[in-house]
Formats: sequence, C-alpha cells, structure tokens
Amino acid sequence: PDFSRHGVIRTALDCTPVKKPHSACLEDRQFVYTVNETIAGNKPVEIGYLLSSLNIGFEPKWSIPVSLVRVKSFERAIAKGCGQLEALVQSAACAGKLVVNSADSGYGHAAFMAPMQAHKNLVNVVRLRMCNRLVTAL
Repeated sequence: PDFSRHGVIRTALDCTPVKKPHSACLEDRQFVYTVNETIAGNKPVEIGYLLSSLNIGFEPKWSIPVSLVRVKSFERAIAKGCGQLEALVQSAACAGKLVVNSADSGYGHAAFMAPMQAHKNLVNVVRLRMCNRLVTAL
C-alpha cells in the first residue's frame, strides 16, 4: 500500500516498557522503567520487557504500528530500532519516496544516527537532550 503523502512517508520510532509483574513464567523477564506516582519511596522499576515500535503517521497525532519487535534483555533497543527502520526504508513501499522519521531523545546519539546516514531517502528528526551546563550557559 502507498503510505506516502506528496512522496513523503512520516514515521515514528520509540521503545516502550510493557509491565508484566505477575508473569513468573515469562521468558527473558527484565527490569523496565515505569513512572511510579502511587507510593513514595518505591523504585521506578517493574518486571516486564521492552517493545520497539515503528509507526507510520497519517495525520497529526494519528499513526499505526507497522513493526513491533520485542527487545530481549541482552539486546539494545537502539539496534532493534535501527533494524526496523532500515527494513522499512529498503522496502519496495519506500522506493523513490522520502522517509521522515521522528524519535525521542533516547535515539539522539551516534549509535543510532551514524548507521542511518547510509540511507539517502531518510531524514531523522530527533529531539536532543540538553545538559544542565548548556542550559545555564544560555
């Protein structure tokens, strides 16, 4: 199917924790970050796994997942995301089209950005973290 609008395909890449605290037999369980606002003093971790999601966007704030991949405890989410995005960019659906991918600050470093430079039809829009020293200097 043609997901492009004016020859541009908009995508979003993110990794999200899936909490499974009561799944004792879950294969390859790991600690995942979770926002804990209920009990003061508790650690912001839970048992579960990470899920890397590549979505195609159609309208602002509306998208559908085209690739969902579980990140194992010995793997890196950045590497999984790179693989998902490369597979999409190299697919026949993206031939001759510009792919504009947005990602959060977790993808704003060389481990993600450097391998993506090889794809001429891919533009990454990544939010970068600002360190405190830089903020106070501004």
